[in-house]
Amino acid sequence: MKQTLTLRRAIVLVVVFGLLVPALLISGYAWFEVYDRDVKIRTQELLQQNADVLANGMQEPLWNINTESGRALLDAMMMRNEDIIRIEVRDTALGVFVQDERPERRIGYTAATEKPVTYRGSTIGSVKIEVGSTRLRRIMIDGLKQQMAALAAQIVLSIVLILILLEKRLVGPLQRLGKGAERLAGRELDVPFTWSRLDEIGLLSRRLEATRISLRSLFEELDQKNHELELDIDKRKRIEQELHEREARFRALVEQSPIAIIEWDSGHHVIEWNAAAEHIFGYTREQAIGKHGSFINTDVASDTHENVILAITGEGAGRNIGENRRADGNVIICQWSNTHIDDESGHTGRLLSMAEDITEKRHAEDAQRLSEAKFAGAFQCNPDSVSITRLSDGVFLDANQTFEKTTGYTRSEWLDKNSVELDLLQYPEENDVLIGQLNMYKMVRDFPWTMRTKNGDLRNCITNATIFAVGPELYMLAVIRDVTDQRILEEQKAEADRALLRLAQGTQEIAGESFFDLLVADLASALRTDRAFIGLRLPYAPDHIKTIAAHMHGHLAENFEYAIPGAPCEFTLEGDICIFSSGLREKFPLDPTLSGWDSYAGAPLRRRGQYNRRAGGDAYASARQPGSGEIPAAGIQRTGIGRIGTQTRRRGLAQQRAAFLDYLPVVAGGNVPDSIFQ
Repeated sequence: MKQTLTLRRAIVLVVVFGLLVPALLISGYAWFEVYDRDVKIRTQELLQQNADVLANGMQEPLWNINTESGRALLDAMMMRNEDIIRIEVRDTALGVFVQDERPERRIGYTAATEKPVTYRGSTIGSVKIEVGSTRLRRIMIDGLKQQMAALAAQIVLSIVLILILLEKRLVGPLQRLGKGAERLAGRELDVPFTWSRLDEIGLLSRRLEATRISLRSLFEELDQKNHELELDIDKRKRIEQELHEREARFRALVEQSPIAIIEWDSGHHVIEWNAAAEHIFGYTREQAIGKHGSFINTDVASDTHENVILAITGEGAGRNIGENRRADGNVIICQWSNTHIDDESGHTGRLLSMAEDITEKRHAEDAQRLSEAKFAGAFQCNPDSVSITRLSDGVFLDANQTFEKTTGYTRSEWLDKNSVELDLLQYPEENDVLIGQLNMYKMVRDFPWTMRTKNGDLRNCITNATIFAVGPELYMLAVIRDVTDQRILEEQKAEADRALLRLAQGTQEIAGESFFDLLVADLASALRTDRAFIGLRLPYAPDHIKTIAAHMHGHLAENFEYAIPGAPCEFTLEGDICIFSSGLREKFPLDPTLSGWDSYAGAPLRRRGQYNRRAGGDAYASARQPGSGEIPAAGIQRTGIGRIGTQTRRRGLAQQRAAFLDYLPVVAGGNVPDSIFQ
């Protein structure tokens, strides 16, 4: 087997034969003699120079006992001059003042000396210094190299041989290994290491190749794990960031929330109390933390666990509304929302509560409900028709029962329809005038118009209306009064006045029984009744009345006699105007004269001067069908029965005067509706 020259042997051969042997043979002995002598001389000079500098520099620090200044000077000399091995400064009184030593510099020849330190002629201490020859050796070697430059020509051939040998056996292979190492450092693990000789460099290349293969597998595994680790780290960072942000948001929410946020421990003691809780309950955070929940309970006697939780948090879960007590003793109404919080082990031990002071809100709601109830009562119980319509299209949104009764339409019929669709307008131009006035003045009073009901009846109406806004939409509130009956009554009054005038003017030349016949005829015409008569109580039968004039269905009728008991006149003769607007037959079933009649009005006639005695007769009017019109009792009085006596006196009718003149109309006070006197 061929023997291989190792790298170590090649280097030894190059050094021995190329450099050391020529140098030792030419100038080795002379150089060592000069080197040793010069080193000793220059070391002594350097020692004396540094000793003088140090002795002078330590005068002030020693005198002032300024250790820091002395230490700074010592460190500066040790760092600046690498020849100094050891320095020791001593104070005559205190001993060692400062010292330092660099034993690693004690190489080769060394020298030491001690020098006193004087200040103003007095010795205050001493310095010891030891220096080496390391730097001087280097300086002298540099000088020797300059001297040996002349020997360069002698060793050129040796250097060339060394370079060629090193290039082929050392430098070239090392360069290739260096490039491979760079590829390893750069994680370029696909290019293998190659070698031609199994010397030290070849063996190194083989080991590096094995390392490359192992590193490639290891790096692949590490890359995968690093990738997974990076993903996990990124995920953790995101989670931590989100948790931090959520915690910050939660803290800001808790501190800035207008709602009280309170956290309770398992024993229902306060462990969190935000600013809103301080404002609502009046307790500061310091006062509330650690307190049991009973301190805001309205019932001070309910200090048991169950009572406190029931009173404050509604058994600790869900929502509830209850009364709580503030620090100033005032009772407030709070709405509570509660939820349990699990601890790290998953056990439910804490309770998070949010409380809102709804005292003012509750009072406002009560006031609003009262206001709505008042409005609803006024709306529904109003005797006039009340409706709410949208101004843009006139659609009915709400109306009361009077509106439905007046128009004849039910809620399902008028809802979401306007007056045009319901055909309520007899004259549509009246509605245009109403809307125009509303747009101009925002309010209309006593606006007259004609309504057509569901049955086709025409009703005279007066409207009071106003506009109000809900958001951007405008609405109209209208109060409609049906004045048809009022106008009919006014016409009846006017007709009665005209009848009285005709009676007063037309009876001046009439005498005897014709006077009473004309009287009952005008009475029936003025009151628009189907029957009218005047009757007197019979002297021989006080429980009977006999008529002296009767009028029926537009014609004079024969006089008749009837019994007072069980008849409407029984109430009239008690002294009051008596009116039965309907149900006459049901109220007086024993009176046969009432057959076919439905309403009654009567006025008592009294003998002059005898107002406290019972009446002696009555004037009567009736209508056949219900709803055919009220009989105004005041009309009976206004007919002027008192005028009867005046007319009879003028005619000298003794018989009528004996029977009737002494009876005057008296309207006694009673529960008579005011409308009949209008």
